[in-house]
Amino acid sequence: MKKIVYLFIFSTLVCCGESIKSEADLISEVTSMEKVVNDPNATQVSIDESRLKYIESLKAIYMNYPKSDEAARSLDKLHMVFTGLGNYVTATKYCDTLINNYPKYDNRALVLESAASAYDASLLPRDSTMVRKYYTMMLDEFPKLDPEKRADIQKRLAYNKLTFEQFIQIQAADAVGE
Repeated sequence: MKKIVYLFIFSTLVCCGESIKSEADLISEVTSMEKVVNDPNATQVSIDESRLKYIESLKAIYMNYPKSDEAARSLDKLHMVFTGLGNYVTATKYCDTLINNYPKYDNRALVLESAASAYDASLLPRDSTMVRKYYTMMLDEFPKLDPEKRADIQKRLAYNKLTFEQFIQIQAADAVGE
């Protein structure tokens, strides 16, 4: 019975033209698409087409090679792409996955800050629990964090019940009073 199932899966993959690309091929695709997306002379159509392929290649790296160092980088890039597109719901899903599955990721502090900021200022309704969670993780995991940044985060946490806009108003009032 197992042989029949494997034969069915194999024939479906072959029949439909689906094959898993090597990690090296996917990384090469990502690199070439990054060049198109960042090319100041590229047309909007080529940028949009490349962005779609870029997203699919990044997803494929994560899905097919989850233990690879590139998987974490792919999730980070996906989170940045969707943030840039203003799709914060999808961006935070990739961000959350990255934070939960790759605790040793090199850019973890930046990812934690990005997640906290998205939950604070970009997603509606605002999720103060997630804001507190990610800023607290940042403070706990990075004791040598820049003192000014640490103080800013601690102040934000002290006023976490306020919306981001309300907090900015307090910041502005404090700046005027100085």
